[in-house]
Amino acid sequence: MTHQDFINHIIQRLVQTYNPLEIYLLGQDGWEVDEDPDDIDVKIIVQSSSENTTETRAATGYKALEDLACEEMFLEVFTKDEFAKMGRERTLTFTLIQKYGTKIYSK
Repeated sequence: MTHQDFINHIIQRLVQTYNPLEIYLLGQDGWEVDEDPDDIDVKIIVQSSSENTTETRAATGYKALEDLACEEMFLEVFTKDEFAKMGRERTLTFTLIQKYGTKIYSK
């Protein structure tokens, strides 16, 4: 599977799972183009969620991506309001997304 195919699979599955507003991929510049990545770090922005934490929201995403070849996967799911608050407060996670993240999906 090529690098772009891998990204496309991630996008497709996460869109089906979350119906997100945006998806960001962190660290893709370090991936070899024709090899599976060692790890991926994905930040997902959703309109709202009945789950209280990013960790509990991520569980569904991990299940949707469990058969993709990747040594480690890091998913975080933020609501639109949480992400906006992170931006106002300039949190470390928000800064990392803005500085190193690549938006791979936008509604």
